[in-house]
Amino acid sequence: MATRHQQGACPYFPPPVLAPLLDRITALGFDPHMHADGDGAVRIALDAVAALRKSHPARDVRPAVAHDEIVDPADFPRYKALGVTPVLSLQWGKLAADTVAGAKDFLGPKRYAFMEPSGLLAKAGARITFGSDWPVDPLNEWFALKVGVTRRNDPSAGPEYSQPLPGGPPLTVAQTVRAATINAAWSLRAEGQVGSLERGKFADLIWIDRNIFAGDPDAIAQTRVLLTMVGGKVVYRAP
Repeated sequence: MATRHQQGACPYFPPPVLAPLLDRITALGFDPHMHADGDGAVRIALDAVAALRKSHPARDVRPAVAHDEIVDPADFPRYKALGVTPVLSLQWGKLAADTVAGAKDFLGPKRYAFMEPSGLLAKAGARITFGSDWPVDPLNEWFALKVGVTRRNDPSAGPEYSQPLPGGPPLTVAQTVRAATINAAWSLRAEGQVGSLERGKFADLIWIDRNIFAGDPDAIAQTRVLLTMVGGKVVYRAP
């Protein structure tokens, strides 16, 4: 589902609709996955989860809110407190024509200062999860992980976009890797099968051409996969 909110506009799912909807779909065994870009929409989503937690504290639910591009700082700790997973498309956390010319003046200095708050959400204890946003964006996870740990665009974007995007600290390499692996698996209730290399799980792994935990973090974007294994079987080898 999606929800949006901006001054003068109505959300797709206003609170009187969203709260009972979450109650109903979670009673049927579904984990709600909501999309919210603005701080108002994020708060509506978090408030709906808060109402659900209050009404059914024992219900096993793993709600997620995707994008979270603008979040009021007062709501940062609510993700952990409510058990809500922010599913972030990390590649958006950089200076670019769509984040500066298209957003800076529109949002104003207060909201722009917290744009793409991945590091701030992580600092508040949120379980950061990576979502590619494909097919809206190209499926380029290495570039996304590089932006996650640098908040910088590719040099080809031009010198005007070479500085890190304001809005808090970047994620660490370990945090971005967890976001794309075990945290994503947890959000999908698949942590018992995939997401990490452990006895009893599927042998799904890749062999890459570098140690991304060492060296220049900008070079993460150039990472090449040399071998891919799915279920213990090699399905790809680099030529």
